Amino acid sequence: MVQKSTPVPIEVAPLHWFRRLWVPIVLVLVAMGVSASTISQHSAALSPLDEWVYVDYLYKIPEQPIVLKGEYVGNDALDIMACDGVTPYGPMGPKCGTDYSDHSEFPFGGITSADPYTPLYFYPTWAIGTPLSAVTGVSDVTGWRVAGSLWLPAGLVMMFLLMRRWSVPPLATLGLGLAFIGSPFSYWTYSYVSTDAPAFFFGALLLHIVTRYIEGTMKWWWLPIVSVIAVLVKVTNILAVGLALLVLLVSWIVRMVNRHEGVGEAPTAWRTRIPLVIGASVGAALVAEVAWLAVNRATATDGGAIDQGVSVQLTLKGLLSQLTNFLPNTIVSNVPVVGWDHPVLELPDFVVGPLSWLCIAGVVAAFFQSRASDDRAPLVIAVALGAVLFAPLLALMLQLTTGAYFVLPSRYGAGLLAGILLVTGLTLFQHRWASWVLVAYGAGMCLVVPIQAYRMAVGG
Repeated sequence: MVQKSTPVPIEVAPLHWFRRLWVPIVLVLVAMGVSASTISQHSAALSPLDEWVYVDYLYKIPEQPIVLKGEYVGNDALDIMACDGVTPYGPMGPKCGTDYSDHSEFPFGGITSADPYTPLYFYPTWAIGTPLSAVTGVSDVTGWRVAGSLWLPAGLVMMFLLMRRWSVPPLATLGLGLAFIGSPFSYWTYSYVSTDAPAFFFGALLLHIVTRYIEGTMKWWWLPIVSVIAVLVKVTNILAVGLALLVLLVSWIVRMVNRHEGVGEAPTAWRTRIPLVIGASVGAALVAEVAWLAVNRATATDGGAIDQGVSVQLTLKGLLSQLTNFLPNTIVSNVPVVGWDHPVLELPDFVVGPLSWLCIAGVVAAFFQSRASDDRAPLVIAVALGAVLFAPLLALMLQLTTGAYFVLPSRYGAGLLAGILLVTGLTLFQHRWASWVLVAYGAGMCLVVPIQAYRMAVGG
């Protein structure tokens, strides 16, 4: 008698893919919902983080391919400044709708400060946002803000791929992603036109590339190519490049030490190639940036560079103070306003404080738990060093190359956030109960920030 076999259930394809991708799907939907909510509550007033010169750059496309050093901000952006102004200061310059030819009444004499930027951020923003505003009827500025907000879901998807590569539990990835979406950093970066928007994406992308290169599943030439693109989008993305290359360097050192002690093997080609890959990536990024700065200087107008009044003397105390800049402060970076006793986006310390605690606890715990034999050690060591040392190194580099220094905004560390969140997920959230607590907190932040944005919009 032939025994009938039990049929193996066939999983429906959509259900299979949802089980694999439910985390990025949820994160993307939440990110787009939070961004849409906050953008819709913004008035026509511009962000205090240089949005007026970024909007001017966008208004000049496509008639003008780049903004020139020393040129004046155009009338479209000046009209917004005069009529709607900057949050929370209000209108600036001459009376709305009058003659704007006297640029002296505008901040910094009406001269742009966006000339150091290549068009790599602005062209895609214009190409997506301009048709969007034409189809929906929203203002050009709103369309460009929506276009800029797309860097948030893009960064979250790349973060998911990175964390899955390192076997971070999906629930922990969800919680970290929600906490990032609801952070003050994300509010300012992804609901206004901001050149900081691509930094998190490039930080996650470069770490993903270097991880796969170390594993042997990706070619080396991706590193210099992406490094050049990242730095040309914004020069502060050099920190994301530096972190990825530091992971590679520490991994190379660990393997060399282990080989010297007779523990494990490092292939000859790998031993000799790594320094070349690091040198090629750094060199390509620096050459690209130097070439762009040469173009910037060669095309300068008679107006010259502006003095934004933020330069200070770099002292040893100021340099050492930067050691505690990026790790605790980047994810909670807010906008302080001169003459106010609180930031523009006012949130209680007990609401935003845990974001800093997560970053500090995750990196510190990972660093002290790491062992040379652990495959995670190069990543953990590199993230810990970068989170602490990159801010003072950037400050020193500014002083040496430009002869001027300004207190670095914490948001400049955005290229390091993917690495910080990664080691936090590897260290603190291996248990489901901890991940559920994180998910609850992150979901709460995704509600609190839009609610506070609404209160700001109605003057509450």
